Amino acid sequence: MKKLHLLLSSIIVIFLFNSINVKAATSPQIAADKVNADSGMVVQVPITISDNSGICGGIIRVEYDEKIVLKSVTKGEALSKLNMTEPGDLAANPVNIGWDGVDEDDSNGVIAILSFEVPNYSGTYEISLSSDSGDIIDGNLTPVAPIFINGEITVGKKENDSTAVDEVVKLINEINNGDGKTVIAAREAYDLLTDEQKILVSAQDYKKLTDAEETIMKNDRDEKAVSEVVKLINELPKTISASDEEQVKKVIDAYNNLSPDQKEMINTETKKILTDAEKVLGEKGKNGTGIENTKVEESKEPQQKEDSSTTSINDKQSETIVNSVVKKPEKVKLKNAKNKANRAVKISWKKITVNGYEIQIALNKKFTKSKKTFTSTNTNITIKKLKKKKTYYIRVRAFNKDGDNKVYGSWSKIKKVKIKK
Repeated sequence: MKKLHLLLSSIIVIFLFNSINVKAATSPQIAADKVNADSGMVVQVPITISDNSGICGGIIRVEYDEKIVLKSVTKGEALSKLNMTEPGDLAANPVNIGWDGVDEDDSNGVIAILSFEVPNYSGTYEISLSSDSGDIIDGNLTPVAPIFINGEITVGKKENDSTAVDEVVKLINEINNGDGKTVIAAREAYDLLTDEQKILVSAQDYKKLTDAEETIMKNDRDEKAVSEVVKLINELPKTISASDEEQVKKVIDAYNNLSPDQKEMINTETKKILTDAEKVLGEKGKNGTGIENTKVEESKEPQQKEDSSTTSINDKQSETIVNSVVKKPEKVKLKNAKNKANRAVKISWKKITVNGYEIQIALNKKFTKSKKTFTSTNTNITIKKLKKKKTYYIRVRAFNKDGDNKVYGSWSKIKKVKIKK
């Protein structure tokens, strides 16, 4: 009898052990749907559970693209034995959704429905699901590690708007490698769009257009002001005497009215003509990179020869003098590179006086693997759609424009960032 009892006990233990192992080997799958929507509408995104071996409570974190707005969270038909706790603040991102109960629930299906308001322009907006270790438990209070599948909302363009908007965005994106003609063409194409079509042009693309327009206007103003001063300098006599005092003073005043950036646009050879003229007239000011107005006095040196009151300034002055030399920018100081939601990185650097910045990001330090290059006139940029769990290397350099060419500064120090979310 004892042998039979031991045999039955062993069978029961083995059965229970196998049952526990089978249950532990099964991981539930929790997924957010992928849905399509028209611009400006409110769309529902179900969250479903499958392969559920039993859940008694848990918390799921929902993180979503900042361009979509969470309007509500409602309970689904699955996990009906459990009570669902909605997020306290729908505006928070991410938000937490909780379930708890006394009895274990092994039902499958929709556990929650998220309602989002989508923007008035096309794009794909990710919704990611996650939980911390131990946040989800079964009836034995044993942690459950579900498999999460992220969802997304795809907002499409209207058929009749697509071609016109795409053409404008294409022109805007060509501005970095183009000239003023491309900026003018992009502005004219944008102005021809209807109000509804203009909404489909992203704020980032439109800002790129306005920034380019502002840069062109500033460059035009700078070039005009510098050209006028350079013309005055080139009109100075080849040899300077005391009788040229008023003309030299006029040129010095014009130079001092330039901004520091504009002064840097005048080449060293042209500045030297002006500084040499100051020396001849006994000026006490600074050199050509920062000439100051000082009183011009006639030299009191006694005349020994007929031409001793005149001095040769620069034999090359009679040649054609280039109006400006584009200065090589200084090295950029890279401040931050931080991983943001939805596989994005926000990069920022210290502002310097240049025409723009070039940003490179790659998967290795030599910038040969999956390298991407961007340009910006701002001191920060957000790069999206990067690969999760990958480490990216980032560097920035400045540039000044020399006609259709660019004069680049040295690359900044490299920063690296791992894409964790």
